[in-house]
Amino acid sequence: MIRLCDNSALSALAEINQLAILPNLFGTVVISQAVLEEARHPGAPSSLREFITNPPDWLTIVANPLELLPAARHLGMGEASLITLAFRDPAHKTLILDDLPARMIAQKSGLRIIGTLGILEEASLQGLLDFGSTLKQLQDTGFHLNSKLMESVRRRIDAR
Repeated sequence: MIRLCDNSALSALAEINQLAILPNLFGTVVISQAVLEEARHPGAPSSLREFITNPPDWLTIVANPLELLPAARHLGMGEASLITLAFRDPAHKTLILDDLPARMIAQKSGLRIIGTLGILEEASLQGLLDFGSTLKQLQDTGFHLNSKLMESVRRRIDAR
């Protein structure tokens, strides 16, 4: 299963040393050139910048679309490029996005989305990590998490 991934999830997973769960969950992960540039930016976490200097085989980098989907033009280039790519290519209908405005546009465009918290939930359910301790690590990085959503995910995990 191929997923298009934004910089936010890559950054968060890099900071908690959990990037390896992406290929375990999804196989191939695709990023746009714009996301690559964000990952290389000096303000990106050093763990992400180090990771992206020698991307693994499961990470595919594609060119930015020449023209952005009108509904996505006001977003950051990473989010806008991914939403446009997903909208135009039926093979890429699922996005890994955390940015709320980007998520809303993707949903209105008929695209499926999952965020960093959803990735951790799925990885926990598959026995790839301990959700509680990994969530704590993520919170310690300063990554913004919605408390209601965190509790909802905890309840779903506990129910299984």
